[in-house]
Amino acid sequence: MCGIFGYTYPKSDIYLRRMADTIIHRGPDEEGFYSDENINLGIRRLSIIDIKSGQQPIYNEKKNIITVYNGEIYNYLILKDELLKKGHIFRTNCDTEVIVHLYEEYGIDFVNKLNGMFAIALYDKNEKILYLIRDRIGIKPLYYNYFQNKLIFGSEIKTILVHQDVKANVNIDSIPAYLTLRYVPTPYTLFDNILKLPAGNILRWKKNEIKIWQYWSPLRQDFKNKSFDECLFEFGNLFEDSVKIRMMSEVPLGAYLSAGIDSNAVVSVMSRNSNKPIEVFTIGFGGKQDEINDAEISAKYMNCNFNRIIFDASYFSKLEEIIWHFDEPVGDAHIIPTYMLAGAAAKKLTVILIGEGSDESLLGYPFHKIIKLLYFYKKFIPKFLNKTLAANIIEMMPLTVLNLFFKMPTSLGNKGKQKIKNIVRKLDNASSKDLFLFFTSVFEECDLKDLILQSSKNKDALFNNFNKYDENNLSNIFNNIFQIQLSGWLQDNILLRHDKMSMAHSTEIRVPFLDYRLVEYLYSVPIKYKLHGLTDKYLLRKYAEKFLPKKIVYRPKKPFFMPLENFLDNIYFEKLIKEYLNESTIKKQGYFNYDYIKQLIGLFKEKDFLVAKEIFALLAFEVWHKKFIE
Repeated sequence: MCGIFGYTYPKSDIYLRRMADTIIHRGPDEEGFYSDENINLGIRRLSIIDIKSGQQPIYNEKKNIITVYNGEIYNYLILKDELLKKGHIFRTNCDTEVIVHLYEEYGIDFVNKLNGMFAIALYDKNEKILYLIRDRIGIKPLYYNYFQNKLIFGSEIKTILVHQDVKANVNIDSIPAYLTLRYVPTPYTLFDNILKLPAGNILRWKKNEIKIWQYWSPLRQDFKNKSFDECLFEFGNLFEDSVKIRMMSEVPLGAYLSAGIDSNAVVSVMSRNSNKPIEVFTIGFGGKQDEINDAEISAKYMNCNFNRIIFDASYFSKLEEIIWHFDEPVGDAHIIPTYMLAGAAAKKLTVILIGEGSDESLLGYPFHKIIKLLYFYKKFIPKFLNKTLAANIIEMMPLTVLNLFFKMPTSLGNKGKQKIKNIVRKLDNASSKDLFLFFTSVFEECDLKDLILQSSKNKDALFNNFNKYDENNLSNIFNNIFQIQLSGWLQDNILLRHDKMSMAHSTEIRVPFLDYRLVEYLYSVPIKYKLHGLTDKYLLRKYAEKFLPKKIVYRPKKPFFMPLENFLDNIYFEKLIKEYLNESTIKKQGYFNYDYIKQLIGLFKEKDFLVAKEIFALLAFEVWHKKFIE
């Protein structure tokens, strides 16, 4: 695991040195550089495989193909054997070297042979072409700036900002998207003129011009004639292989373990394929719905070494440091416990497997069940009743009753109640995009009109870059939502959070559920095998029954939830509010209406679920602004 960077300016050791120094945390073990009259490449390395001889940059035999790369190629031994039979000569045992030889043999199409997570910079010296390549799912980040025919790139935005030609200016057009989603969707960032290379894409720089194209997206296969037992068998084989190949490591390896079936299934495979107990880490908040005790029960059953971490409220004081590692804000309070958990795990581990990705591909979010119920409600209730019946019922329900259907350990609040009524009233014309935004957004369009003072040009550009299916059935709706999650939610929020927080502590995260073979397979599995009635992740649960007791497999979901409302009177959190959301700061910047923010802070004391999320999103933006813009 590493951090890569480079640029197409004339050679300048000063910039390469500065770029390397900004991301030492991504690669504390070694550094390496390459420069000629056309290109400059650099890397900071965290040694995982072939620790002794895997230094980068890596060259082919003729030294005319050069690469620096961040990630892991899990099938590199198979690819190496294939290349040796074709006459290629290897000088190392690391996975990086297969990249240059594959390019020699197959050209840029070699990327389709890779199974892994990666951000690659590959330079063809003879053709004077630089390729930037990002893995299919976007597990590893890659940013770039292209201005006046010059290209600068890096694993983190900080590396790009060291150049005197790159100014740290706010991208005003991305502010509405950030406030809606709590992250900025690819390809944009909150920085003007700095972009993300989308997952599954290649950027080519040649003769001072760039071209970008997509090399992968999941395609639906015909599974109509496959029985559940056939799918279960195939899924089990794919899943177990996905976990086992991610256990490849020369350094200490373990996992994050929650109460959920996802991480339990991952750790189960790890335990059955290890000759010693697996180190697992869980973080909790001390509440009634905390998952830490259930996680410990699972750990004992699987004979794991259990590490219990209790959230420390003093970590609010580390928000500036956390946002610095992110480069741009992710306005979700989960970033704080994720940072704390990664720091604790780093004391024992270098490689960590996690259970992220199954909620998306196996329909595991609560909103998947709600969308299914809404679909049948819309289908069987006459249209003239659609807009009024459910909305009127919700209106009459006291919050105490409505909260019984709300699975978070907090109150839905008046804003949440209003939001539910809004979606029911719009149900007739709601697309998959509308439904996803409803269940995942924080600020709604009416809120943004009152909050944001400056106009935006691309406010309607959310999630327009996915392969949309006609929404004439529930299967197509769910597949559209999955495409939306792939194009933004995963790569810009979930995976970014884990990459940046793990690399802040020089550790590597691996995600078995996001092996592209498994993603492609589950993309085509019939909906009823994933959401069976109202049992989510049905295929995974039936697989797990073979190895785990049913009380673990089917225990009620306890979401990983940061109870921000419980820290209203915390001195560290109060200090952040006063320092960053005060009248003089907000009015001086001119982005937001201070009266709206003041009203939000007043509502915050009522412990409203959505208000807490809105406050934190604004707070993260302001911390980012101070660290990077001011």
